Amino acid sequence: MDIRILFVDDEEEIRDLMSINFESIGVDVTLASSGNEALKILADQKFDAVISDVKMSNGSGVDLLKGIKKRGIKIPFIFLTAYLDLDSKELVELGALKVFYKPTKFSEIESFLQEIQTGSV
Repeated sequence: MDIRILFVDDEEEIRDLMSINFESIGVDVTLASSGNEALKILADQKFDAVISDVKMSNGSGVDLLKGIKKRGIKIPFIFLTAYLDLDSKELVELGALKVFYKPTKFSEIESFLQEIQTGSV
């Protein structure tokens, strides 16, 4: 898959696991451990999509999404969260393209990235 993503999660184990999964399908992945770190990376690099956890210290996923919008960056934004109490409709209204709840099958994320790559979302 010819796509470049920024994956943001404060849990190192999740970042490592997702990095292995993304690389196994040919996705070029850059990792960040917080929303603040991700904003710094986005200032210097271009990506096809951002996938972020919601609740993180040092810049939540919501803060990251708001920062991206404030800077006028146009990029598909996907939340991946374990917090089932979060309303996906609210997150989409904030600007997220999609919300996945952990645990989710990696194949679902892969399919959605393919849709982004082909421009069908």
